[in-house]
Amino acid sequence: MSRQRASAVIINGNSILMVKISDHGRSWWCLPGGTLKEDETPEEAVVRELQEELNVSIKPGRRLYEAAMPYEPGTDLGILIEAPVEIPRLGIDKVVVEWAWRPLAEVGDAWQVVEVRKALLDQ
Repeated sequence: MSRQRASAVIINGNSILMVKISDHGRSWWCLPGGTLKEDETPEEAVVRELQEELNVSIKPGRRLYEAAMPYEPGTDLGILIEAPVEIPRLGIDKVVVEWAWRPLAEVGDAWQVVEVRKALLDQ
């Protein structure tokens, strides 16, 4: 079954906001976001997911990229968000165990960041 995911692209200077997921004995860093619920737009999903994961209220911006997910069937839609005024803090989503402003130079090989860079260079 194919999954539709929406991710928040929040850039602050030379850093991007990422979350660390810990699930079923594995951990990885990715953009905040998640699976769309039935009848939910990607923008609505990003607003909901950021509230659940980081207790941050945001206003979604423009759609930045749409890409196939490399590790499972489905697509990820990246939505550009203005940096939040609030300081993120872990929310109710228990698989999100950490957040950080990660320097773009450090995470340049993460597949979502690759898509972000391609989309920003195409502007």
